[in-house]
Amino acid sequence: ASGKKKKRKSSGAPLAGEPVDQARKAESTSDVRSRLECVCCFNIMLPPIRQCAEGHNFCDKCSSRLMTGAVPSSRKCPTCRIPLSNPVARARNLEQWASEVDVEVACDLDGCEETFRYSEFAEHQRTCVGRTVPCPKRGCSWRGDPSQLGQHLQCAEGGHQLKPVAIPAKF
Repeated sequence: ASGKKKKRKSSGAPLAGEPVDQARKAESTSDVRSRLECVCCFNIMLPPIRQCAEGHNFCDKCSSRLMTGAVPSSRKCPTCRIPLSNPVARARNLEQWASEVDVEVACDLDGCEETFRYSEFAEHQRTCVGRTVPCPKRGCSWRGDPSQLGQHLQCAEGGHQLKPVAIPAKF
């Protein structure tokens, strides 16, 4: 017992009692972005984030592309190649961590160049100019601005020719 105390090396992880904000600041923005980057398309993953049974993450758009493969045996994780379950599980812990870190991200939808905090994604998604919706009629491939859906459903071009219905005042 020489009376000298050994210095503990820092692992980078927050110590018990250490403020979480201080630990968050220690993570660099580029490190956070690399953890949120989809392994398929390299865009920042926004909720819902998907994961395979081994915990490898990819974005929802790429998950949809992987799961629409013609042969079910080709539906595999892009990282480890194990078969994906249907539906593909969500990585809720990663989604929560990303919201807490709250890095600034850019929208990846066509026509939108807006940047916002990660935690504001759901709010942005509702009003995004790049947001599109599909035609609800089976077999129709139309996809467009939500405000144009009613007009599309009434057109003869798509074969829909739906007529607007008046809703009584006392419904």
